[in-house]
Order: sequence, then C-alpha cells, then structure tokens
Amino acid sequence: MPPSVTFVLEWENALLAEMARPIEMLNKLSRQVIDYAAGNKTRFELLIVFNPEDVSPEFVDGVIADHVDEEKWPGKIRKASAVGLHYYDLKNFGAQKAVSDIVLFLDSDVIPDDNWLPALLDVFDDPDIQFVAGNTYMAPDGFLGKCFALTWNFPAKEDKPDLFTQGGFYANNIAFRREFFLANPFPSEDCYRGQCGQLASNLSRKGYLTHVSGRAWVCCLLYT
Repeated sequence: MPPSVTFVLEWENALLAEMARPIEMLNKLSRQVIDYAAGNKTRFELLIVFNPEDVSPEFVDGVIADHVDEEKWPGKIRKASAVGLHYYDLKNFGAQKAVSDIVLFLDSDVIPDDNWLPALLDVFDDPDIQFVAGNTYMAPDGFLGKCFALTWNFPAKEDKPDLFTQGGFYANNIAFRREFFLANPFPSEDCYRGQCGQLASNLSRKGYLTHVSGRAWVCCLLYT
C-alpha cells in the first residue's frame, strides 16, 4: 500500500450538480479512507481546489466542516484556490500543491462504489505501475438516465478483470505516482474537455498503457 495519498478534488463539477451528490461523495470517500487507514499505515490528504471567481473560500470551508469529520480523517485537509483556472488546470494545480506519494484525482460529482479505494490503491504494490484508472458508469436514474446509460461514453457497470490495460482513461477517477504526473501533466489547451485523451495518447507514445482496476467504480450523473 502507498505510504501517503492526496485526493485532488476539483470543486467545479460540483457547481453543475445538486449538492446532494458532492455531499454523498464526501461521505462515502470519508468512510472508505477511515476504513483503509485503520488497516494500513497510509496517510491521506484531502485537497479541494477551486476557482474563487466561481465559489467562495468560505463556502468550501463550510462544506468541509459540515461533511468531513476532521478529527477522524487520517491526515490533513486543505483547500487551495486559483483564480481563472478550470477543471484540468485545477487538477494540475492540485498535483503541484500535493505533498503525497500518490495523487488521486476524483471529481466532485462522482460517487465511489464500495471498495473503490482499496481497488485503486492496492495496484501500487507493483512498483512498475505509474498510474491506475478506475471505471465510471452512468447513474440509471429516470428515463433519460436509463437511455444515456445505454449509449453514453461511460459503459454500463459490468464484471471486469481485477487489473487490465487499455489505451485511454477519464480524469474523474484516476491515481498517479505524483512525481510521474508532475512530469506528465494534463496538457494545457483552449478546449474545455478532452485533455485526458491527449495525455493518454502522449503516455501511450512513451510506452505507458493505462492500467485499470476492474473493481474500482464510480457513478456519474447526466446533466440536462
């Protein structure tokens, strides 16, 4: 198991979601972190990164105070603001501010399934693996949700091998060895989304395929 992990949690997607989802995400994340730390020596840092033009520091403080038990959290809880930055640049900024061996990017609007955290972190017992992605499925809520769950970019939830490789990944649920990521950050582009695909292609050209933990699932929601 890694000695230390920083969750880089962007607080941009949370602005699109109803607060119930980010709150549920924090609740599930906290439970899994506390359980994992109880059986291991891993220390965890929670780092919420945000653009203060979009959300106030006081609001972020309130979210932490109301939905994360700082006394039980096995490590540090911090926030970091960066004026004008969005999504991928917030993730890059968070990795620069992180202090742990592993940087785990989790979007603020996805909800981890049970056992998501150990399914990702235990992969790093292999020292040759530099990054590992999880899987994302669409919440089949309502008629639209069921339709998009069948046709959206994210596949339906299904049984997969414990560990396999593929060519690409999404940025909402992936962990890197920090020094490796700092040498290979998300590209800075004018487009709003898609840099995760560009990074995956860059890494593939360097000989790095994406390792995927088949048991590490998070749930996302369609915004209409």
